Amino acid sequence: METRANNLNLTEKEEEVLIQYIIDMDERGFAPKLSGVEDMANYILELRGAKRVGKLWAHRFVKRCTKLKTCFSRVYDFQRALCEDPKLIEEWFGLVSNMQAKYGIIGFLETRKSIRLN
Repeated sequence: METRANNLNLTEKEEEVLIQYIIDMDERGFAPKLSGVEDMANYILELRGAKRVGKLWAHRFVKRCTKLKTCFSRVYDFQRALCEDPKLIEEWFGLVSNMQAKYGIIGFLETRKSIRLN
């Protein structure tokens, strides 16, 4: 087994696995809370029969690890969620498209191309 400082509960490999787990969960849109990080660390320690981590362990772990940082999640506003309805979004873009056609408005990319060609 790897030798580590006495105050570090996980081995270096176990920490790497935990960090990768956190990153994978975040990339999938399910960033774990500190309690979830603590639970995963306790699970790893349980597999090898070691003691559980302390109350502030997850906080100190994230603070110590340069690949991770904590951020506050915000309550998702119901009105904001309604604005993400695909039907409403399609209707809005339909209105924009109609206005573009009615007034002969061209998009930004088309404008840049025509300027470059002249």
